[in-house]
Amino acid sequence: MALSELKVIGVRESIVERIKRALLEGEFAPGESLSEPSLAAQLRVGRGSVREALLVLAQEGLLVHNHNRGFATVKLTRQDSDEIQEVRLRLESLALERARTRIDEGTLRQLAVWRDKMVEALSQNDRVTCMELELRFHSGIWEAAGSPWLVAALRRVMVPYYAYSVVHVANSPVGTDLHFEQHDLYLRYLRGLVGQSAEECIRFHVDPFPTEHERLAHGTEKLGASPGNAAGE
Repeated sequence: MALSELKVIGVRESIVERIKRALLEGEFAPGESLSEPSLAAQLRVGRGSVREALLVLAQEGLLVHNHNRGFATVKLTRQDSDEIQEVRLRLESLALERARTRIDEGTLRQLAVWRDKMVEALSQNDRVTCMELELRFHSGIWEAAGSPWLVAALRRVMVPYYAYSVVHVANSPVGTDLHFEQHDLYLRYLRGLVGQSAEECIRFHVDPFPTEHERLAHGTEKLGASPGNAAGE
């Protein structure tokens, strides 16, 4: 893969965005280690800048940082997914309940815009954009709950799950109509238009764990890949 040299201005931010895009477009396998020297050489930047960018991505939940083994992509098992969804159900139910009494009309309109853009991205099989909009939609609700601690906890749990799911599922199991219904139910709940509880709304939305969670087909050359080297191997 040929990569153009990055501009000096905003170099760390450029590295973060370039690696993030590679992660979300599936250029790495689950649990794969990232080679700092390889990334630095391909991007024509210093290893220190690459390491700073990887730390940012680890803080966002898109990478796992092991002080002995460096950085690796997220790898989830079915048990991991089940536990994440259980935690999500409890925390997001609380966020949805709190948001219902606090959210303003402007935020509701913005959520509707993101809902529609999500469906459009899904119809075009643009999983990266769909994941980014999904996170914006749910983050908007979490923030409307008025608790920074709740927002931080949900982001820590859900960002790796969203990223892992969008990368390692070849085709979305959810059609555009169902995807619209799932997110529209959140909006109708927030407007007080449905009889379902917050937990029932979330249960309707929770996707099944991807059946294709093992290594999927990747390109022959991957950004910063360390051949034959994966976390835990």
